[in-house]
Amino acid sequence: MKEPTFHHRSTLKQKNKPFKSRFATKSSQRDKAKGRTQRASVKGKVPRKHSRLDRRNAVRTEQRKKREQLAMATRIFSGRHRAPKIVAVVPLCADSDTRALVRALFAAGDAPYAAGALLDVPRFKQTLRFVEVGRHALDILDAAKAADYVVVALSAHTEVDAFGEHCLRAMQNQGHAGVFPVVQGLDHVAAKRRMDVRRSLQSFVAHFCPDAEKVHAVDAPVEGLAVLRMLTAQAPRAVRWRDTRPYMLADHVDFAPSADNADRGLLAITGYLRGANLSANRLVHVPSFGDFQIEQITAEPLAMEPARGSAIDADDSAGVVLDRPDPAQQDSLVAANEPDAMQNEQT
Repeated sequence: MKEPTFHHRSTLKQKNKPFKSRFATKSSQRDKAKGRTQRASVKGKVPRKHSRLDRRNAVRTEQRKKREQLAMATRIFSGRHRAPKIVAVVPLCADSDTRALVRALFAAGDAPYAAGALLDVPRFKQTLRFVEVGRHALDILDAAKAADYVVVALSAHTEVDAFGEHCLRAMQNQGHAGVFPVVQGLDHVAAKRRMDVRRSLQSFVAHFCPDAEKVHAVDAPVEGLAVLRMLTAQAPRAVRWRDTRPYMLADHVDFAPSADNADRGLLAITGYLRGANLSANRLVHVPSFGDFQIEQITAEPLAMEPARGSAIDADDSAGVVLDRPDPAQQDSLVAANEPDAMQNEQT
């Protein structure tokens, strides 16, 4: 009878790693390649050393693009049929006088003051429209919606109260194109304290509007002219939510009542359309009144300067109908469902 042989368990067997070709010696790899070399692939752009002329051309191209963007942003404010820049004048202090501030700016521009009138500044070839508002929060927010600049009226004797601070925070949350702080009554302050008053007001305004670099004054005509230069020279900052929608500040409003009902009729609004294009099929919202349908859109050009040379003074495009609504695509005034109680419907 044959004796059984002894075997170790399989778990105790030693297993060596197999030989890998990537650990071969350099001599064996050289013999295997037989003189062939492998070229490393270049990924992405090949780095090239730019010359001084190339860098100069790149800077010029970037400057030209910025000039073109600035020209496109300010083109609407130049020319004979230019649109006026809208400037909202907001009182932040209890003793702020917006009418006196606007009168000082009209005097600096050598023009007689008239409420709601345009201030044409031939020296800077631009036109300004000042919107004076009182100390009412909703009126201030409505004026800031359409304004290119917001001039906040400060006082050299009275601090900004809680209402003025609330208005600054509301305009900051809503979004504005730019704030210009102007102090009134600085000439009645002692000469030694004027700089301290300016610094105090500048520190307060910079907390809400860091872009406001200086607190201006309009007590002297020279200072008022400097404010006009700032308003006309700068380009309004873009407001994203406003630039994607059409909006208008009405210059003239005429209402023709219908023969059947005096409360209904045709409302004609004349002004400069800003922002996106307006379609006659869309509804327009008039603050404090509601939404309305459009009957037609006509062109009413207004020349700010007389024609020169052989140019015709009267524009042939006056009264031309630009757009009429399509009954099949016009928006309806019905904005909510009329619930039927018998069907258990809800709004």
